[in-house]
Formats: sequence, structure tokens, C-alpha cells
Amino acid sequence: EAAPAETALVKSQSIDSLSERKQADRIDKIAAEIAASSSSPEWFRQIVAAIRPAFSVGLKIFNTVGPWVVFGCTGLYTIYKGLSSNTATMLYGLSLSFFGGSFPVAIAVTEAFRVSGGDKVVACLTDINEDFQNLLKANAEDDKKDEDNDGNADVDQVDAKSLLSRKVRLFFVTVNPDRLMNAVGGLCQAFTGALAVAKLEFARTIALAVSISDNVQKPAALIITPVLARVLPVEYHKWIRPIVTTTCRLASMHIAWYIQRILSTIHSAMLGGLMVGRAFLRWLNDRKFMMVDPDRTMLDEALGWLIAFAGIYFQFSNNMRLPFPLNLILLPLSIIDYVLQWIITWQ
Repeated sequence: EAAPAETALVKSQSIDSLSERKQADRIDKIAAEIAASSSSPEWFRQIVAAIRPAFSVGLKIFNTVGPWVVFGCTGLYTIYKGLSSNTATMLYGLSLSFFGGSFPVAIAVTEAFRVSGGDKVVACLTDINEDFQNLLKANAEDDKKDEDNDGNADVDQVDAKSLLSRKVRLFFVTVNPDRLMNAVGGLCQAFTGALAVAKLEFARTIALAVSISDNVQKPAALIITPVLARVLPVEYHKWIRPIVTTTCRLASMHIAWYIQRILSTIHSAMLGGLMVGRAFLRWLNDRKFMMVDPDRTMLDEALGWLIAFAGIYFQFSNNMRLPFPLNLILLPLSIIDYVLQWIITWQ
């Protein structure tokens, strides 16, 4: 027989899974009604019917992962705010030394954010998170409402059109429009500026990727086109050119950015190591462990270069890849870095 605590846990998990199932059913119901609506064009109904399964899966993933991502980011930011300036600098320097080559663009964009107004970005993210949390809370309360007191939630007793109108109204009533628009506008402005800085910083890498792509497209087309023409149906032949172009771009981007990661590994390790050495010396002075004038000693440089060489060796020994389990933990950051590489290279 299960213990009381275990029984409570099982009940909680059952309720959570049932709640998620009901939420997915509501989404399916709305999508099904739109797909079957005679007032919608045929092509629109086909699109809705096609994306409905993917949308339901995406919603489940979002409901599962979203709260954990928000919780993790909020926790990390809280920890960061509690650290002293020197401690935070040392941790950041160690991250650059041992992992900087894996995220060259993400680090560059982060630095651009910080230099061009990091406090404003944090404020925008805080405002969006507050509205998001308010919306989640309001939605959970709305799902529990039973205004006719018949023992069933109202959201389970209305048709898809009424449910959609209800949720849209909930969004507009709950969210602060001025704060949301200012936050989104601030993030877009900061992101655009950061991408411009990254484009300038990696101009040579971008030029190399574009040059490789332009020069390999002709031989690649001569090799790949006959194969695809035989494999694909005739009605799909219009996709051959985009496939060849995209393949060349992906290959050239991989080569160019692999070279850039080698340079970024060395540069980030040196930069991070010296950051750690100088911050550690300031930390020793602040704690009165030793009083040393940074301008009259080589202790910080010696420590910094030692960490730099250790970081370079660590990254090259792992082929500039994250070891397990960091590769799984930091997978979202790896995806973000790859997307940023694509954006600044081809957009």
C-alpha cells in the first residue's frame, strides 16, 4: 500500500496530466472547428487540419518545458544578483575559458547586449515574464471556473468558437499592453543592434562562408541535380534548386564557422583567463588576504595565462564540443548559437 506522501504525489501527477490532456483537447476542438468551418477557404482548412497534430504536440512541449525554463532562468538570475562583482566576473571568465569556443556568436551577442544597455534588456525580460506569469495564473483560474455550479468547468461545456473568444478576451484583459509593447520593442531594438555588432565582428567568417557557397554551387548542382531528378517525382522538381542551394549554404557555413570556432576558442580562453586572474586578485585585496598592487605584480597575468592554456587544452581535446552531460544541459544554447550563425551569415 502506498504511503500517504506517495499517494499524494500520484494524485498530483494524475491531475497535472489530466489538466494537460484537457488543454490539448480544447486546442484540438478549436482547430477542428476551424478546419471544418464552411466559411473558411478550402486551402485554409487543409492547412489547419495539417498543422493541428504538430500544434498539439508543441503545446504539450511548451506546457512541460516552459515553466522549467522560466524557473531555471529566474533562479540563475537570482543567484547572479546575489554574487559579488568579482565572483560573478570569475565565473564568467571560467565559462569563457572552457566553453567560449562552443558559443562564439551567442557570447558576442551577449556582450553586445551588455555593452549597449544590458539593464534595459533585463528590464524588458522581467516585464514580459511578469505578464506571462499573470497570464498563466489567470488561465489556470479560468479553467477552474464553474459559474453555473453544475460540477463541471465552464471551459469544458462551451463550443470551440466560444472557447477561443474566451481565451482571447482573457489575454487582452490580463496583459498590460503598454508594458508588453515597450518590452517587445526594446528587445527587438537590442537584438537588431546586437546582430549588427555580430555581423561586423564576424565579417571575415561571413565572407568566407558566402565565398565557399558561391563557388561550390555549380559543381554541387552538376552532381546533386541528376540524383534528385531521378529520385523525386516530377511535380517536386521545383524544389531541387532550393535543396542544392541550402545544402551548399549549410556545408559552407559549417566549414567557415569551424575555422571561426578555432579562433574563438583561443581568444575566449585568453580573455576569460585574464578576467579570472584580475578578478581573483581584486577579491584577495577586498578580503584582506593579501594586499597587492595590480600594477606592480604579474600574479594576475600568471594565473590568467595558466587558466587560458588549461581552457584551450580542454576545448581542443573535446574538439570544441561540450562533453556529456553538458551537451544535453546546454543544448538550447547550442541551438540558439547555430540559429544566430545562420541569421548573421545569410540574412
